[in-house]
Amino acid sequence: VGSLDRDVLPPELWPLVAGMNRRVIEDGEEVATEIAYISQRQGGETRYASIHVIPWRENGEIVGQVGVAVDLTDSRRSAKALGESRLLLERVIESLPDSVSMKGTDGRYILLNTSAAARIGVADVAAGLGRTAREILRPEEADWVERIDRQVTESGKPMTVEEGPH
Repeated sequence: VGSLDRDVLPPELWPLVAGMNRRVIEDGEEVATEIAYISQRQGGETRYASIHVIPWRENGEIVGQVGVAVDLTDSRRSAKALGESRLLLERVIESLPDSVSMKGTDGRYILLNTSAAARIGVADVAAGLGRTAREILRPEEADWVERIDRQVTESGKPMTVEEGPH
């Protein structure tokens, strides 16, 4: 509170924030942006920030501005790492010759590899996602799958199933 931009922001952002402040003070606009910048303080690394500036009014007159700057770098890096991990996991699952599937608590497929899609008789993975066994399979097959699902739910443990219904 009561700090100048130069006291709290890296120098690389000063020109941008000065322009935002002018728009807020002169035009009374609320201004927000997300930006990537090269930080001299951090040895030239790319950093990410969200900046939001609004007019501060008293009796209808603009008397200053209120600004919030949030460093998004760590959350961006975490999101990128999570996406890379998910992609790697998807590639591993897809490369398995065995059928691999996962369902949500509503019984709808949320993950299938190509082998699993072929086993349940859908054209491709996308055709099976979001659907239940009952929507895809013959009634006796769906009954068998739902029995297995109940066993997994009740035990709380994953299950390997070697063969289908007889």
